Amino acid sequence: MKSIAPLLIAVGLVFGPGYFYLFEYVSGEPAETHVLLERAKRWELPDGAILRLRSGLAYKPVALEMSPEANRHRLRFTFDVKPRDDVPSGIHNTYQVSLLQGDTTIFERSIEVKDTGKVTKTLDPFEIFFPGSYFLLLEEIGTPPLGVTSVKFELLSRAEKPRMWVAWSGLVLLGFGLVLVLRDFLGKARMR
Repeated sequence: MKSIAPLLIAVGLVFGPGYFYLFEYVSGEPAETHVLLERAKRWELPDGAILRLRSGLAYKPVALEMSPEANRHRLRFTFDVKPRDDVPSGIHNTYQVSLLQGDTTIFERSIEVKDTGKVTKTLDPFEIFFPGSYFLLLEEIGTPPLGVTSVKFELLSRAEKPRMWVAWSGLVLLGFGLVLVLRDFLGKARMR
């Protein structure tokens, strides 16, 4: 009975939290990659509309062709933050990510960048319901205290949805393994 507990814990970790993390945060096929360099307070979109920003600057909007057949989509950003030795704790850059179709916002999230060097942020998967041209806008909220030289942006498509019965089964196995370890530990403690 003692040898089965580590096996249950290992299998439970792989099929519980490991499986869920892989499918919810890592899965997806690279569809497009762009490097964002230019920033401004206003941008002209391809349809002639002028996009004005209320606070801070925004990177040049990126046009993306997306369709529901490639659902679920995920956005991954890699910020190249200038290294600094004098970065006080609590200092971070805040960004707002918006996905627009025409003048309608389809998806909106906030990102905080706290570290220096290459910092990667992956957003939760989302679905779109209509094929067409979308615009991704990455906007700085306020003046960023950390210097960013460039931002690499990846659109991942066909991100898998985890099958929750697999994740829950893994958690049950993990729980049984931990109960067996606890039972063996308490049994040895009583014998002393």
